[in-house]
Amino acid sequence: MSAPVAASVLCVLCAIAPFQQSPTTRGGSSRLFVLFLLCTGTISCAQRLRVKKVCNPKTFFVCHTLISSRFVSLYFFLLALVCFTAACSQPEYGVKLPALPSGVQIPANLQNKLRYDASSQSLLLKDHLTAAEKEELLKLSEDRTYRRAIQGLFECNQPEETTQKGEMVVGVDPALIPLAELLAKAFNEKRKEAKIILEPMSASEALAEMANGRLRFAMTIRDSSSTESSLFRSNNISVQRRICALDAFCFIVNPQNPTTELGLQQVKYLLSGKVKDWSEVDKSRKPTPVKIFLSNDGRAEYLRDSVLAGSSFSDSSVICLSKAEMIDAVKRTPGALGYLTMLDVKDAIGVKQEGDKFVVDLKDTTQFKVLAVKGEGFESSPVLPLQGYVANGEYPLSYRVYYFQRTPGLLPAGFSGFLQFGSPGEGQDVIFKNGLVPFTQKIVIRQ
Repeated sequence: MSAPVAASVLCVLCAIAPFQQSPTTRGGSSRLFVLFLLCTGTISCAQRLRVKKVCNPKTFFVCHTLISSRFVSLYFFLLALVCFTAACSQPEYGVKLPALPSGVQIPANLQNKLRYDASSQSLLLKDHLTAAEKEELLKLSEDRTYRRAIQGLFECNQPEETTQKGEMVVGVDPALIPLAELLAKAFNEKRKEAKIILEPMSASEALAEMANGRLRFAMTIRDSSSTESSLFRSNNISVQRRICALDAFCFIVNPQNPTTELGLQQVKYLLSGKVKDWSEVDKSRKPTPVKIFLSNDGRAEYLRDSVLAGSSFSDSSVICLSKAEMIDAVKRTPGALGYLTMLDVKDAIGVKQEGDKFVVDLKDTTQFKVLAVKGEGFESSPVLPLQGYVANGEYPLSYRVYYFQRTPGLLPAGFSGFLQFGSPGEGQDVIFKNGLVPFTQKIVIRQ
């Protein structure tokens, strides 16, 4: 191998490293110069080896001049120098931040590696932030976007992060917080050096934070929209989307309500206000005004968009801020109609064996009563939101639990793998044991 060719190979190897960075990494102008020199050098070497066969006399004269012994020596010296500088330089990791909060200035001891670029509206970091430096920066402001940007920068370059070690914020739809807490606890039991921080946020907010580089993991009850997917692409953010579970709208009524089942169409009429009294559902009942109670999370949005096809809820509907508030409101209101998750009702309904058959077991109806719901199909039967009926699609009001993982990243990949595994103590096992339907594991239906 000739000296120029060997030098070219060495320079290419030196130049590769600076370009293998995340989508949020910003490089210096020296890397462009590296590419320019590599292209020029490759052309020059090729021309030197085959110039007489493929070039006209004018081109040969130019190439011969470029690759004269002195030029080649100088060229490879400059190329090696620039490649070495580029390889040793520290990349900048960036997250979107519209502006620094009023009064916030980057501390003098961090100005050598942290800066704000107003032109790109980005907070840029060289190297990495220590835990102490992160806390120092968080103390400067309570602004939520700023704090998420600092956390995002801290997470994006943790030197010792692995699939079982490091720190990560997970944006979680409030409806999924109880489930996410169980999953995070199970994950940490076997991975003591991992820290999963759950932060309630809507699906729209979580996916926007991820698209702007401030969040690496999110759990939602809906898929990303076309607008959100476009934002990922325009910001050069790589995201993987998976489904980990099925949950359901478990409709509940006052314990004294004699109604035990509803058709899907009746559910729509009750939620929209077309049916205003329970006597319209059951003619034998005394007049009892319907009162709708809605959750303060993504489930209300999902119901409106999917079940009501975008129509408004009843004028009598009331927003409940928590599960406890929902249960209390239903218990106190004779005409109440609310809903909970499968995790919330797993201790109220179940299945028990009587002889050689399995039958529904209404374990507890002191706080509320769970209704069976009948689908719109001709052969549909009213069924309760039990795991088997949700798994086979017989219960008509289920929804998927999604998670979004930004790549690359070792701890996000580790948590994603945990959510997909079904061995004891792993994500799918936790989901099944807490009343939901695991998405990657089979459910055996006995009836």
